Order: sequence, then structure tokens, then C-alpha cells
Amino acid sequence: MTGDGMKNKVPTDVCDWYKGQSLVEILEALPLPAGRDPNNPLRIPILDKVQIENARTIYGKVESGTVRLGDKCLMMPNDHPCQVGVIKDSQYREVEYARPGENV
Repeated sequence: MTGDGMKNKVPTDVCDWYKGQSLVEILEALPLPAGRDPNNPLRIPILDKVQIENARTIYGKVESGTVRLGDKCLMMPNDHPCQVGVIKDSQYREVEYARPGENV
């Protein structure tokens, strides 16, 4: 309730049985994942969506893989089939594909 052990090690007068690192120290020691690979399966976490008539616009960031015009995809977790009709970059310009790290 007081945040002991989060940033700094827990004082021995508060918790004498724990001799380990603080939570921040543990998190900082975790290895970073390998770089984003454009050849991996496509992953775009959906940040927002808008439906106008029969077209649905999805906003997200490409985390892995490459998305191209005409790609047939599945929206998870419901296995909803969809097809990429337009890809716009963060400047609202139409592009033919988007790679990892790009907001589309």
C-alpha cells in the first residue's frame, strides 16, 4: 500500500525475508525483443476504428510484417475476414504498403 519495493529495494525493517531487487530493477534487466521484422506475420493492434456506410476504417501501428493494398486479413479475436482497400500513412497520404513502426 505504500509502494515499498517498487522503485527502491524493500527496507529490511519492513520486509526482512525479501533480499531481491526492486520491481523497476527487475523490469530494467529484462531483455528487449529483437527488432521488428517486415517478413514476420502481420500484426497491427487496432487503436481506433470508424464505420462509414459499408466501409470500416481501422487505425493502428504496424508492429510486425508488411501490409499491402489488396491483402486479405483476419481481424482477431473473432476471425473476421477483411481486405485492405486503402492504406494511408500518418500524413494521410495513400501508400502501397506499410512496414513495421509505421502508423496507418
